[in-house]
Amino acid sequence: MQINNSGYQSSPKSSTDIESIIVVCAADNNYSMPLAVTMRSAIENLKDNCKIIFYIIDGGITNLNKQKILKSLILGRCEVKFVSMPDYLLRDIQEAHKTLESANRRIKSHITIASFYRLIISELLPNNVEKVIYLDCDLVVKGDLGQLWQSDIENSYMMESFSYDIWRLLERMPVHRRSLQRCNYGA
Repeated sequence: MQINNSGYQSSPKSSTDIESIIVVCAADNNYSMPLAVTMRSAIENLKDNCKIIFYIIDGGITNLNKQKILKSLILGRCEVKFVSMPDYLLRDIQEAHKTLESANRRIKSHITIASFYRLIISELLPNNVEKVIYLDCDLVVKGDLGQLWQSDIENSYMMESFSYDIWRLLERMPVHRRSLQRCNYGA
């Protein structure tokens, strides 16, 4: 199995009634195995008439770990696309991380640079993607994501909940203002 930044696509089921759910996760190499658990649990709890298209924002996952992730999945039920971070966005994220880190020393111990990638999802995905479910890379999905996918989010592209500190930081990042306007900030 070969891995490249354009992603890996599996063969979807032959039925024309299959609905695609777009899920975005972000991880670095340290969180690659928890990411595999998140992805597998999402697939395991999915109803038969759905498949998941995973966009993985790649914060440095090695090819070996990408292969391990793919081997752990039910590939007939999903597609996996690894998305690289452009340098100009990576610089913005690194600067935001430093700013937040200097304001609060506890940040350094538990918030990685990869955890900021969710803030620029709309900058990284194809223009035709209109709706996504973002999942942290270290959780276990216990229900059918299809139910969440069916939720009406009106004219927004994402539903997300941020802490007040993150919101203040985002307002100072001009490259991401367009992304902020397209989000519905609710849990």
